[in-house]
Amino acid sequence: MIQEIELPIRSRCFYRPLAFKQEVARNVGVQPEDIQHIEILRKSIDGRARFPIYRVFMRVYTTPDTYQKPFKNLKLPAVLKGKPVLVVGMGPAGLFAAYTLAMNGHKPILLERGRDVHRRKKDVGGLCQRAELDTESNYCFGEGGAGCFSDGKLYTRSNKRGDVQHILDVLIHYGANPEIAYEAHPHIGSDMLPRVVERMRNEIVMVGGEVHYETRVEDFLLEGNRCIGVRDQNGKEYRAAAVILACGHSAEDIYEWFYTRGYAIEGKDWAMGVRLEHPQEVIDMMQYRQRAADWELPPAEYGFSAQVNGRGVFSFCMCPGGMIIPSMTHPSRFLVNGMSGSRRASPWANAGIIVTVRQSDAAAYAAEYGPLAGLKFQQALEEKFSALDPAMAPAQRMVDFLKGRESANLPSTSYPLGVYPALLNDILPSFIADSLQAGLSEFCAKRPAFYTEEAVMVGLESRTSSTVVLPRNPETMEHVQIKNLYPCGEGAGYAGGITSSAIDGVNCANKLLWNLKREIALSLNI
Repeated sequence: MIQEIELPIRSRCFYRPLAFKQEVARNVGVQPEDIQHIEILRKSIDGRARFPIYRVFMRVYTTPDTYQKPFKNLKLPAVLKGKPVLVVGMGPAGLFAAYTLAMNGHKPILLERGRDVHRRKKDVGGLCQRAELDTESNYCFGEGGAGCFSDGKLYTRSNKRGDVQHILDVLIHYGANPEIAYEAHPHIGSDMLPRVVERMRNEIVMVGGEVHYETRVEDFLLEGNRCIGVRDQNGKEYRAAAVILACGHSAEDIYEWFYTRGYAIEGKDWAMGVRLEHPQEVIDMMQYRQRAADWELPPAEYGFSAQVNGRGVFSFCMCPGGMIIPSMTHPSRFLVNGMSGSRRASPWANAGIIVTVRQSDAAAYAAEYGPLAGLKFQQALEEKFSALDPAMAPAQRMVDFLKGRESANLPSTSYPLGVYPALLNDILPSFIADSLQAGLSEFCAKRPAFYTEEAVMVGLESRTSSTVVLPRNPETMEHVQIKNLYPCGEGAGYAGGITSSAIDGVNCANKLLWNLKREIALSLNI
């Protein structure tokens, strides 16, 4: 017999196999030895009870031979006979596009402006420890993309974009914790994700794919309205049957290429704000009403959203047990991000607290820069923050920000290059500062524990998503004006985060393969 059931499971019981099996057996009405297999479908934390518990939705097999582990062929074929395809960028969109191409027998040629994950670790280490910025290899650029060293969250659960489970299965296949398949908020961690990326890349190369690091695309090779390849910063040309452009949200030079040459590019809304950091224990007590460690629970998370004068104010990329990191790609532009390791063992919790930025907010730049107005607005604010100090971060206690006063001193923070007191109310554009004050006030009123002298705001969080869209034909997924060029992922404005970017990479690759087959069929009059 097979039963599907949701049970409240004590946290101390879940990770003890014998106790867990006994608890399930008691609720199903069988003996523990009668249970052949327990397939966990979803697990989340319920903090509403007196003591936090897991809500576990599972499928219980109590008849011998009823459970058969599903076979999923995720190994790449040994021979790639199909046409080669260029993939620009090795973030989740680019890697999953390359994987999909290789799975279908086509040779992916990956071009990455940054370095491989091993050398990239040294580059981000140099930035955090000595404020040494490498503009081509940092938290935004390099193998694995921006998400590789900024937490590895996999929160997207909507299957409207594509098969979320397939993305999780592939990540597990290459070494991610199998628990991401059923966690409500799956997370890999910045210490584990590079290993997954490396294994994925190694197999792509082993079956015949190519990877070229420190290769920044500066030009697209066109024949009429058809893309036939790219040219890198050294003048080297790469040609292939098609090009998937998965450049990431910080590839400003790519956006400039489209705009200056008159090809379609559109501005879009995005969001900016600050990083807000609390001691993790404050968040644990707020959510669990006790210390997480006392109940063998993971560090607590939070999420909030509000509407202030028609603008969204919300938490973003919440990092329990994490740290705030410098996320600059240019020496005269300052911004931060958040990350956490797989164990989320830091004593701090941080989240982006951000405000919707509309295209109309960048109207001052529109006459000169058109669809890049939002990008120029973003750059100008990053430059304003950098002018205060290019490495240390301006910060303010949240209680002082809400009262509009500069902090006399600051609590310790996780930001590795140090913080200094600043009046963020005046540095931020007024519409962002005012919206943050109203939104945070609303949230603190609902959750009084959130309002504490220990909470500190660190600026600037500015690259939550791309400020532009590279428009594509909805039928072919090619750029609306350039055949054989497939804008893809977060940098093209079609995704936000690891999972949705990976799905878009898969979708672009599959559409490209279908288009190639269609061209062949037409040429043969089939």
